[in-house]
Amino acid sequence: MRAIADFDRSLEIGPENAKAYYNRGDAYLRLGEYRTAISSYDRVLEIDPQFAEAHNNRGFAYYVLGEYEQAFADFGRAIETDPDLAEAYNNRGYAYYEFEEYEKAIADYEKSLALDTQDAYIHYYLGLAYQGNNENEEAIASFRTVLELSDTSKLRQLAQDSLQELGAEP
Repeated sequence: MRAIADFDRSLEIGPENAKAYYNRGDAYLRLGEYRTAISSYDRVLEIDPQFAEAHNNRGFAYYVLGEYEQAFADFGRAIETDPDLAEAYNNRGYAYYEFEEYEKAIADYEKSLALDTQDAYIHYYLGLAYQGNNENEEAIASFRTVLELSDTSKLRQLAQDSLQELGAEP
């Protein structure tokens, strides 16, 4: 990938460039090369331990690899470092949801939405967490919000299916 080669050249010139390591990590993350992405994020965090986005993205890579303890630790560090990083709450919320810790998932999704109220995907996952926690009225409200906000046909269909499953009208 040309972008990775460009980041590598940039790092030859400035080997302490945390942003270049971060961008390279993101490129590897998009390619699904999670171990290599983690190595890049490790280097970012050696240079700048307060780089919240690097903690968050490394946490995501760990999560995909099934290394949940590291993932939760990184999501937590991202939030400690930058309490306004909505994506970190969202990622940790998704991890809690997958582990059926619905109340924790709901709390993180609500924090994420307090920072980014227009993200239809977060509303959708919040609805799923409410549904998993048998809070069906809240789930219905979340899924209806998805229909109001989303211009993505796939997400709209998922929300409609969830509403139908709950016996609610869109």
